[in-house]
Amino acid sequence: MAVIGIDLGTTACKIVAYSNTGRILSSKRREYTIIAPSPKRVEINPVEFVACVSECMKSVVATCDEPIVSLSFSSQGEGFVALDREFNPVYNIILSYDKRSIEQTNKLRNQLGEDYFYKKTGQILGCMGTASKIMWLMENKDKLSIKPSYFVCISDFIISQLGFIPVIDWSLGARTMMLNIHTGEWDEDILDAIGIDDSMLPQVHRSGYILGEVKEKYAKRFGLPEGVIAVLGGHDQPVGMLGSGAYEQGEATYSLGTTETIVCKMSKFNEELKKYGLSCYPHILKNQFVTLAGNYTGGILLEWLCKEMYTKEEIFDESINDTINDCIKKMSELPTELLVLPHFTVTGSPWNDEKSVGVIHGLTLNTSKAQIIRGILEGITYEILLNYVILKENNINISSLIAIGGGTSSIKSLQLKADVLGVPIIINHIKEAACRGAALIAAVNTGLLTNYSSNWGMSDKDIIKIIPNYDNSKFYKSMLPAYKELYYLSKNINNMIIEKRNENER
Repeated sequence: MAVIGIDLGTTACKIVAYSNTGRILSSKRREYTIIAPSPKRVEINPVEFVACVSECMKSVVATCDEPIVSLSFSSQGEGFVALDREFNPVYNIILSYDKRSIEQTNKLRNQLGEDYFYKKTGQILGCMGTASKIMWLMENKDKLSIKPSYFVCISDFIISQLGFIPVIDWSLGARTMMLNIHTGEWDEDILDAIGIDDSMLPQVHRSGYILGEVKEKYAKRFGLPEGVIAVLGGHDQPVGMLGSGAYEQGEATYSLGTTETIVCKMSKFNEELKKYGLSCYPHILKNQFVTLAGNYTGGILLEWLCKEMYTKEEIFDESINDTINDCIKKMSELPTELLVLPHFTVTGSPWNDEKSVGVIHGLTLNTSKAQIIRGILEGITYEILLNYVILKENNINISSLIAIGGGTSSIKSLQLKADVLGVPIIINHIKEAACRGAALIAAVNTGLLTNYSSNWGMSDKDIIKIIPNYDNSKFYKSMLPAYKELYYLSKNINNMIIEKRNENER
């Protein structure tokens, strides 16, 4: 018997079939085309998106040699798509790091206040949230040929394409900045401010809710056998944490993908985390909460670096992940004195600054490509170190980080990260933790497993522990105050530029 885990990521779809013992039976990954029609806009064509999911699913099903019982989802957060009454898209998918809704975010901030959003949704109000993006679309309906009837997140969209009414779980619902995480209901005051009502949003249920059997018409579209049971999943970060096996006290998940995030769990809502720009919202596991500490610019910055710094003659692979790993192999062996502010998209915690920009400080004529590569990796990880210090100050102690995601394929990169953070990093060689977490949700809620086992499909032989070089850690810790100061200096300069630009426009 097999279960399928579907990870609907920001840049790619990944689907994996597992046996009931956790053995990988088949898998497929497909990247989407990211559309950037202007500097602030980042989109995906929803027709291409569904085609990617369908192609991956058909490949996995065709190469899976066991009967498929159920499937579930891990979904990127915040991104959404507007649908008509028949659940057909009427506009492109708008991704999380799209910044077109800064004006709408400020309207919500002025109307309801940041404290209101945090107390109700557990989120730091910002333009990356779904709420302000929907508000932008409602204020620009003239750009649509058909009036939207529904606004759904990415997994809800695929759920609708599988023939079900769109449904969302508490963890992903919280990321929209519209769900009251204490009641599980859409917040009326927030919806009023946006200009929609709850009939335009998915139904809300806990992760693990049984959506039903996929009917023949829809099963055929995705290459599924009729009768497969669809189970509600959740936001990719807590689902990935579940899939990583981070269950013990002091264990946290370090997600190394398009973004970089530390995912920590706790037993209750902690409103104090708002002071530090950290969200706090429901875990996949009932009566548990998670906080995400990290940066929206992770692997996507390394992808930019590879494309801009190297020619195809110097380095080229069909897979961008292979290309990134080749770049990392070429990086400097020693810590650099470069300071890289990796704010090439919207920032994450602790800054949550929609106007911040990227900076590379310390370049000279003697600076090599190898040092720039290392400097960028260091800068991305300095952001994580800032968050790690904040978590520790709030009694969220991390004794080890379980690394998941595409970034785990480079030991050299992980050693750098362990050095910067001064914390051991564990690699348990779980392939596609978000897919594994989604598959566990499918297996447990359809009776194939009795509980969320951390060792499902793996053994102690799979585990590698990377110990920090504490001399390097001491150096990086000494550089942290200068790194923080770089942000404040950059912020002042950027504000001056924005002010001059506004004056010229007037």
